[in-house]
Amino acid sequence: MTHVDALSRNPIAITNLELEVFQIDLTEADWITAAQLHDEQICRIRNILSSKVRNNETKLYFDKYELKNDKLYRKLDDGTKAWVVPLAARMQICRLCHDDSGHLGVEKVLQRIRRNYWFAKMRKFVTKYVNACLNCMYYKKCSSKRQCKLNPIEKHPIPFHTIHVDHVGPFVTSKRKNKYIFVIVDAFTKFTIIEPVHDQKSKHVIKALTDVIHLFGVPSRIISDRGTAFTSRTFKMFCDTYGIRHVLNAVATPRANGQCERYNKTIVSALSTTAAGKDERDWDRYVKQIQSALNTSFNKGINSTPMVALIGYNSKHAAEATVLSAIQNEIDRLDLEEVRHKISGHIEDDQKKQKERYDKSRRNATQYNEGDLVRVLITSIPSTRTSHKLHAKYKGPFRVTKKLSNDRYEVEDLREGFKRKRTVVAADQVKAWVTLINDN
Repeated sequence: MTHVDALSRNPIAITNLELEVFQIDLTEADWITAAQLHDEQICRIRNILSSKVRNNETKLYFDKYELKNDKLYRKLDDGTKAWVVPLAARMQICRLCHDDSGHLGVEKVLQRIRRNYWFAKMRKFVTKYVNACLNCMYYKKCSSKRQCKLNPIEKHPIPFHTIHVDHVGPFVTSKRKNKYIFVIVDAFTKFTIIEPVHDQKSKHVIKALTDVIHLFGVPSRIISDRGTAFTSRTFKMFCDTYGIRHVLNAVATPRANGQCERYNKTIVSALSTTAAGKDERDWDRYVKQIQSALNTSFNKGINSTPMVALIGYNSKHAAEATVLSAIQNEIDRLDLEEVRHKISGHIEDDQKKQKERYDKSRRNATQYNEGDLVRVLITSIPSTRTSHKLHAKYKGPFRVTKKLSNDRYEVEDLREGFKRKRTVVAADQVKAWVTLINDN
């Protein structure tokens, strides 16, 4: 009985069987030639040159192009020749000269391409390609002149009409459990109130602001950053109760709250020197001493002291009270209306000078419309063991949902896996999200 697998078990012997393997090496030259032969426009030029018929209609082609070794070249102004890149191969050429060559900028990519290749509207195409490179969009910062000129905040000549608020810290936890300083600066008089607080919660902010309201009345406007104390529901209810307009700065835009930012540096410097050599857990004991010194010191921004601007006379600072009492029997009262009028004029002049200085290194901001896709500058990088220099510089895409004043935009996060959270950013932290479209 024969087995059904007899053929498999007793295969026919194969002798002297030769297997031939063909290796195909497709060179760059072959690839360009093949691509040229499939390009309608290039084929038309090749046919004209092959015909060798010279007339008024074909003269331009013979002057600009040359057919050599079955490849079409473009004659360049410097006497050299470059391969004419077909439409279908332009992306690949850009990929070779950009993606595979260090992700260099437009000019360097153009120089690299022009060594061997040519195609119409090369600069326009390469610019679009480089601008649409995802790696470049995420990892490269713009090296040109920064956007956004200065937009000074209007100063009303009324004390505590507008106040700037911020937190400084954290410091070493004091014996009284304080870890931060809450700073309040009057935009007009520059009068400063600094309060040591346990944390950055809204309840401490509201308590300090309530004390200010009892002393100086309800402010019309509060300007702050986007810290959780100021974005909380509780703080919003507080502002609504008193009819206070709350202005939130764009993310990571300290210049918008420059009043507090400048004082924060001064406060930290004064605190570190005042508390030097003493128990660091007693730092909050010196806060009010520093507050008094700030308010009785000359302020260049108003050409006066905050105390004079607020109450109209030069009060004595505690540290110099004994000396002054020996030479000054009574406080010189000033015409408060005249003082504030001068201060108002000085502030206006100072703002103009600041704007002129600031704008010299800035250009007009790029304008975006609602619905535009953008990428947003990453302003804080989590602490890791890797170098921050190798991290992405931008995140996105985001969609512009609202155009605000002073070059600010409300944007919505469209990234996969992220909540559709909205935030406000300044134009200098935003770049267009570019998509490469082959428009021939």
